Amino acid sequence: MAAALSVSRDGFRLVGKRIENLTRSPAAQEPSDDTQTEAEYSAEDALGFICRNNFTRAQYQDIRVTTMKAGSNLYPSYNKIVTAKEKTYPNDISIKPSCAEVPLQSLVDHTIQRLVEFLNMNILPEDSIRVIFKWGCDGSSNHSRYKQQFFDEDSDGEIIEYNDSHIFAISLVPVRVVRRQSGDGSDQIIWNNELPSSVSLCRPLKLIFSKENAELTKSEVSKMETSIKNLMTTRVVVGDVAVEIAATLVLTMVDTKVVNDVAGSHSQQCYICHRSGKRLNEPFNGQKFDAPDLLKCVFSPLHAQIRTMELLLNVSYRLTLPEPSWRVSEDNTIVKDRQVSIRQALKEELGLRLNEPLPGGGNSNDGNTARRFFREVEKVASITGLNRNLLSRFATLLFTVNCNKEIDEEVQVLKALVLGEEERGQSQYQVMCFVTKFQKGDFITADAMAKLRQKNPSTIRTPEEDKGKENYTMTGWVVLDRASPISRHISPLCSEAPEATYARDVDLKAWAELPGSSISILESAVKAFPSVTTGSPPSRCSEVSAIWAPCICTLEMCIGWYPCGLKYCKGKPENNPLLNGGGSSYRCGIKTCRKCHQYSYYVREKQQCLWDE
Repeated sequence: MAAALSVSRDGFRLVGKRIENLTRSPAAQEPSDDTQTEAEYSAEDALGFICRNNFTRAQYQDIRVTTMKAGSNLYPSYNKIVTAKEKTYPNDISIKPSCAEVPLQSLVDHTIQRLVEFLNMNILPEDSIRVIFKWGCDGSSNHSRYKQQFFDEDSDGEIIEYNDSHIFAISLVPVRVVRRQSGDGSDQIIWNNELPSSVSLCRPLKLIFSKENAELTKSEVSKMETSIKNLMTTRVVVGDVAVEIAATLVLTMVDTKVVNDVAGSHSQQCYICHRSGKRLNEPFNGQKFDAPDLLKCVFSPLHAQIRTMELLLNVSYRLTLPEPSWRVSEDNTIVKDRQVSIRQALKEELGLRLNEPLPGGGNSNDGNTARRFFREVEKVASITGLNRNLLSRFATLLFTVNCNKEIDEEVQVLKALVLGEEERGQSQYQVMCFVTKFQKGDFITADAMAKLRQKNPSTIRTPEEDKGKENYTMTGWVVLDRASPISRHISPLCSEAPEATYARDVDLKAWAELPGSSISILESAVKAFPSVTTGSPPSRCSEVSAIWAPCICTLEMCIGWYPCGLKYCKGKPENNPLLNGGGSSYRCGIKTCRKCHQYSYYVREKQQCLWDE
């Protein structure tokens, strides 16, 4: 019985039940039930399941018991999850009545080690790897106060009472893992944080029961910078290979208050030149600003959206002045009345609450408000009186910065789904991905596309130009778990085609010319076709009779109607000698085209290409 109880506590309840059954008399033994399967979730997967859904221990155990009663042993025991959770804790955690903190070196070492384990990185002894972190600090207030005493000693040994209604937090987030190329010294991206603003990868470094103020901010930032200077590389062992991984920390998780506190400036001044709005137009007379310590304090893309929205609103409040001027105070009657009317209209039309104070400080101008503001360009322009094109260009710029996508990869992924012939032994459908170089000439700017309207979606569209057919001869399979050097979007997009994602060597050579790429890394992500390595390609599938024989398959796909360019019209003649008597040209529409793509690629058996007959 003791053995059965011990095994059950370790999570192997089925084994414990069988041990207990064996200790009974033959007459009392229960028939063996082999229908239950062992746990399919690992402890790490189950821990992630709990964290994503914010389950309590009782809720998880209730789910586990319910599934076990249904005959499934999918979820591991909570004891295993506790063990997995302990592995996520860094070393040397210090907890005092006034604060809780982790040494920077311990947290960085632990984060890098976990990243290496998660990425299952293939490390070579000569690799130079660096992990880029962003860090910052901020304060919050109006938290619940508890009936506890918070006394602690300060640096001078004096006993101070702390207030648990205020918290000042310092945290960091891993943003990117890069490998330095030995040839040209450029960086190759191994991993990118797809959700850099999510709390899921935020690593708390220090929590203090103290109200945010300039003195505290400068003191903690100074301590953090000293720790960063003393930061050592992290030694990681993968298999038989040991490598030193460096860490780079960038101060970007800040708001305007933190920046002003660090720079020692006021909120109405530029934190670099310390000039107010009234003096910004004054000549600098050759004055240089050598302030690298201040230039490091950059705003996040989220704060860029909020500040740009506030700037445009402040301009719109002053548009109806007899002589529009930025220097007119908000107490001016015209400005104040227009401010109230614009805010009310935005609230009624878009549901936006602007500049409303919040409990504990701050206002309602948050990221969601700014995103909605720039998504509804037409309505915002009509309400505020601002130029629609100006708003649209700001929106395009800000959305591009915030999209967290590589906009210069020059990679095009075309995903094809072909319905199968079940009567001939095929699956219901077949998915193929073709990865090629993106031609920039086909790109149309977002502000131009915004004018394209589908008033009658059911109408059959006729293209204005037929661009013919472009042939692509693929030379290898893309290995999805090694495809990130080409593009990190290939793996999620082509997850249904692990054995049917194709690329060309000519495109690999073109991508190798881009900064941060190398032909050796790109070639390692592609497995060449046997016909390429042997030099003797098989026949086309249409010429092969054996259904299980290898052949060259051809797939043609056509895009019947798509916007491919801009139309320009000529205006009326103007009295301008530079125009030679002719009118000026202006953008007056979008040109539509039709284009076909034909892909030729190797298949291991004709069964995968029955349409090419």
